[in-house]
Amino acid sequence: MLPELSDARENLNASPDKLGCERVRGQIRNHLRIGSPQQLSGVTSMFEPKRLTSAFKWIAPEKRKSRFGPMPPRKAGTRSPWLWLARLADELYLVNESEEVLERVSASPIGWLRIGHEEGVTPLNQPTPCIGYHGVPKCAAVKVAEYDDFYDLDFDLGVSLVIQSQRMGCVELQTPLSKGGVQETVLLWDNGDTGPGVHMNPR
Repeated sequence: MLPELSDARENLNASPDKLGCERVRGQIRNHLRIGSPQQLSGVTSMFEPKRLTSAFKWIAPEKRKSRFGPMPPRKAGTRSPWLWLARLADELYLVNESEEVLERVSASPIGWLRIGHEEGVTPLNQPTPCIGYHGVPKCAAVKVAEYDDFYDLDFDLGVSLVIQSQRMGCVELQTPLSKGGVQETVLLWDNGDTGPGVHMNPR
């Protein structure tokens, strides 16, 4: 995080007058607009494209084990994910479990910066970097975001994905926002349903 941005946030918490708060909020917004992506947070930094093969395996909820002991019995699910997001340390991957090759995938970060508990939020209104892939086969995973486990806790973050394939056509899938970054998320089930909080729109 930029030192000036960190100082501005401290000043915001310490400023007793409304005018002072407005001035500091303006300083933060200016940094969000003109700061280089690498300086703001992990999710807004550029990263190298990365592909993995057979690195992730979906485990149905009723078959998962808790680190705190046995989990209560669950009804077996009848759906399998076609497209889902998986976390590997600070990296987020799109996993293709569909029966087809994804012709094109592009990903862009979305979200908000929390300025304070009572001061509201500021959108990430800087130009958002985008990463793209072509020809993503079944069981392959591609990196779509990267997070910083410390600085990104100030952000409510999500990811917007544009995916094109022969069966789906071209669609946009947008995840719900989550503090610090997206965790495991089902985007699209094999019956055509989207995951909880996921929005899908044709492009």
